[in-house]
Amino acid sequence: MKHLALVFPLALAALPATATARPHDKGHGDKNHDGPGKGHEGACRADRERLCKDAGDKAETRACMVTHKAELAPACREHIEARAAFEADCKAPLEAYCAEVPPGRGAVMGCLIGHKADLQPACRKHVDDALAKFAERRERRGKDGKKGDKPGK
Repeated sequence: MKHLALVFPLALAALPATATARPHDKGHGDKNHDGPGKGHEGACRADRERLCKDAGDKAETRACMVTHKAELAPACREHIEARAAFEADCKAPLEAYCAEVPPGRGAVMGCLIGHKADLQPACRKHVDDALAKFAERRERRGKDGKKGDKPGK
């Protein structure tokens, strides 16, 4: 159980971050609307600044990015499509179990992990993929999460 408490805050970083804003998301997150983790952060930054710099909140930014989907860099387009698939596949459990969970620091993914047994296979796959990416990144960085650290040193 203690191990899961460490995974919850970080597991969301493995998912794309162009989330559809839930009502309580308004005003949260940074100005660039990136979520946690740096792996996906740069994928859309240039496109977002070039195409959607005047968008206000997350919902407006996401709508703008989808509108300009054909103009996005391949990595950004893949990121947007992956997030859309996650949102579609996990919509019901997000609403049923996690609607009151405040965004940030992996709390929403932690909620889904806590309800993993209740998830449909498509949503469960997104959770499993996020956990696998987190474990891979943690292994690369070392147990304390710092770049350059090797496990066992």
